[in-house]
Amino acid sequence: MHSNKASVDSAKRTLNSPSRDDFHSPCRPTEYLNLRVKKALAFYQHRLPKYHRTKSNMQTFLLIGTFSGVILALLNSASWAAIFTGVTGAVTAWSEFHGTEDKITRYSDVITQIDSIVLWWKLLTPVDQSSINTISELVERCESVFRDERQAWVSLNIEQKAQAMPLATEETQKKPFDATLI
Repeated sequence: MHSNKASVDSAKRTLNSPSRDDFHSPCRPTEYLNLRVKKALAFYQHRLPKYHRTKSNMQTFLLIGTFSGVILALLNSASWAAIFTGVTGAVTAWSEFHGTEDKITRYSDVITQIDSIVLWWKLLTPVDQSSINTISELVERCESVFRDERQAWVSLNIEQKAQAMPLATEETQKKPFDATLI
């Protein structure tokens, strides 16, 4: 009997708590903006400086590597120049695979679009903000931005896997059959 009372009290606290999100219950637009939009925006804003730093570090490394290769080639140290060129090429390939530029662009676009939607919402009158159609538009516009970014991320991963699959298939087709494995 005592645990039943505790669960009722817990349910009342949960229902009365304005900043609590159970991911199923309807909420007011301001709660939606605080619980969903601000958290998602913080996620993108937190990641953006890391990717920008990675991009800047890679560009600096590539410039230093390129200049070092040129200087070593001019000093007739062809073997060292080849090493620097190979490392620079590997970093370039990794940079392209990592997709830092694309992530920076996507995250910046999400931040800009969400800021624009929030500004639009704040400029509405209280009467307009209480309209069901306007609230639906707010949610639909925000979720559309998040969905589009997530879809771009998923399609990029599928594309990378599809590009890797032909390589794996080609390697297995090139190997001769070995009867000793049976």
